[in-house]
Amino acid sequence: MAYFKIEHYSDCQVGEIPANYHFWFYLDAEIGEPTDEYTEEGEEDGNKNFIPTFQKSIKKYFMETVLIPSHLIDAIHRLKFFKYVTVTTPIGDIWTMKNIKTDVTYPFANKTYGIMKIEFDIDEVLTITGCCN
Repeated sequence: MAYFKIEHYSDCQVGEIPANYHFWFYLDAEIGEPTDEYTEEGEEDGNKNFIPTFQKSIKKYFMETVLIPSHLIDAIHRLKFFKYVTVTTPIGDIWTMKNIKTDVTYPFANKTYGIMKIEFDIDEVLTITGCCN
């Protein structure tokens, strides 16, 4: 496992949290291999060849934490409410986290500690529209 720094804030009020109030925490987690989600739209020409008019590739990551306390689980679940969320990797790369999805597994009946799975896109999106000659 390695430590990731998660930072988040919003330029407008989130619930009772004032605008521009910055939060950060360190998360002991493991990140899996990224996957590329690919979207393509287009038309078929007279020779039945597909001609793309729109192509988009989004890099998606999956992260799993070690056993963490419930207050940290709450903070991670609430990341999706903030406009700006970044993760700094152990090697110093900084990614903007988008489309955050979370899930938690509680190994104990009292649910005071859990293991989180976090899925997110990063700001590495490749979009191609129209055609090139």
